Formats: sequence, structure tokens, C-alpha cells
Amino acid sequence: MKQLIGTNIGSYDFDVTAKTLSILDVKPLKLEQILLITNVTKGQQMYVFNSAPLVTIHGNILDLAALDLTGMNDTDRLQIFVDTIFDTTYPLSKIENILEEILFELKSVNIHLAVITDEEV
Repeated sequence: MKQLIGTNIGSYDFDVTAKTLSILDVKPLKLEQILLITNVTKGQQMYVFNSAPLVTIHGNILDLAALDLTGMNDTDRLQIFVDTIFDTTYPLSKIENILEEILFELKSVNIHLAVITDEEV
């Protein structure tokens, strides 16, 4: 499933000086899962999956040393598309929050049912 980092899932940290791009709050990705990286601020395409692999990945840190980042800044807005499998897209904290919300709703329903049926909760 194609996902946009920072919008659909996770976030990122772009460090021009270190020439790295860290993808945060997503389970480890493989290089073949990185589809496209575009610097939206500068209007420059940085990486395309079917181009020569100019980047390497270790954990979720992309090494961009082979790319020309001249004129780019850490604060530039990037568009990063990755191919993910559903179970790799949600960090544990997000799943826990969703489950807590479901549990809260179930408790509320249980209380309402108890009132309607005159039973103890």
C-alpha cells in the first residue's frame, strides 16, 4: 500500500548537513519500499525507485551522501512515498490509543445497556 510519510503515517527528519533522511514512527523499511522522494520546497525530485540506487538505508535512516543536496535546507518540505504492508504502518502507541478509545466506547455502551435493563455494571 502506497503511503505518504508525514501525512498518512510516521514523520521524517531531513538533515542536509549529515546528508540523512530519518523516517520516524514506522517499522523498519527496506530500500525497495522507498518509492519516491521529492523536495517540494525546491521542486526537485531526489529519488525514484526505478532509478540507480543512489541512497542506502540502515534501519529507517536513508544515507543521501550520493545525492546533490546543494541549496536544500533541513526545513524544506519533502514528499516521501513508501510501499508498506498494513501491519508495518502503525506504531504501537497509535494502536494502544485506538484500543483505549474502543474500550471506552464499549464501557459506555455497557453502562447504557445496564441502565436500560436495570442490571448492575
